Amino acid sequence: MRLLKNLSIISFLLFFGFSCAVIKEKAFTPKTPDVILFQSAEDKYQQHAYKEAWPLFEQHFQKFPDSYLAPKVLLRMGQIQTEFGNYAKAQGFFKGVMDKYPSSSYAQDANVEMLRTYYLAGKYQEVIKAAGKKSFSGSAEEEYYLLVGDSYLATKSPLKAYREFYNAFKNASPENKDQIESRLKSAIALLPSSDIRVELKKLGDQPPAGYLMFQLGRNDLAEGKKDEALSTFATFVEKFPDHEYAGQAKQIVAGIKSPQPLEQKTIGCLLPLSGKYEAFGQKALKGVELALTVFFQEPAGASIKIQ
Repeated sequence: MRLLKNLSIISFLLFFGFSCAVIKEKAFTPKTPDVILFQSAEDKYQQHAYKEAWPLFEQHFQKFPDSYLAPKVLLRMGQIQTEFGNYAKAQGFFKGVMDKYPSSSYAQDANVEMLRTYYLAGKYQEVIKAAGKKSFSGSAEEEYYLLVGDSYLATKSPLKAYREFYNAFKNASPENKDQIESRLKSAIALLPSSDIRVELKKLGDQPPAGYLMFQLGRNDLAEGKKDEALSTFATFVEKFPDHEYAGQAKQIVAGIKSPQPLEQKTIGCLLPLSGKYEAFGQKALKGVELALTVFFQEPAGASIKIQ
């Protein structure tokens, strides 16, 4: 009898729990017309079918202006216009999100997307002016730091760019860590030795101290300071034996200690040394020059020419 009673109670609880789960699911995903239309538009957006997504979002905006999905619809419309290259039009939608829904989480996203339109239009100073004036959190904060850092790189301010990228790097989410680390290394590659030494004192042995120290050694080589470079790379290997650049550092040390004479060479490089991608071209050029310094150490009279 007790067994039957217990089974009855268990059956009731299972049924009740299942019923609650169903009700809860319906509460969060109501099949109302605005949700159905939004999902159709969102599916197209996620597939990068922007031309197909646009009329669906536009229809939603016109038919359901008071829907709880309205701020996200406006955000998506702005993002699609950004993809189309219509930055002024996109800014109008982003401003609409920030003005009409200032307390919404989408307002932060709209603010970041607004900065992105300025960056894509080459208005780097507009992005920089916004630095420090807004507070962000989560992924919006990471995107904000990256945009400001990229703008500083574009205006030839690598130290300021490094600091913005470092802000993003400190609390980088796992899915964005590689992207942020790549940007950080781009800025570090352009830093002069004086700035690197200052930043190393702040960090001690904490990341990204390894990248900074390796770049310091590269700078020493580029400036012809072989003794300083040898000391820097030796210290680097000792402090960061498992660093991704440890193998390169060991090769550089070996190259400095045992230079090999080479024949006269001419190397041609096609690099963007001006314009929007100048910072990356200069970084690549420094890499080529470093390779020459390390591996093509020649006796007096020999020369290597870069064209």
